[in-house]
Amino acid sequence: MANRAVFEKAFPYGDDILALPVADLEMAANWYAEHFAMVEVERKTEPQPAVIMERDGTRIGFSVN
Repeated sequence: MANRAVFEKAFPYGDDILALPVADLEMAANWYAEHFAMVEVERKTEPQPAVIMERDGTRIGFSVN
């Protein structure tokens, strides 16, 4: 049985989840789901389109900006 790495921490800016800038939310979300086994847990349209992905209790966001 292969060992699976566990994400332990990601440090947010203040109370916000880190939102990396991307040109295409769908492409970014699909890539992180496929390569890092992350799942989408939230999607926002305001103030900018954004998606929040999670794995092992660690969240990271992507935002069109």
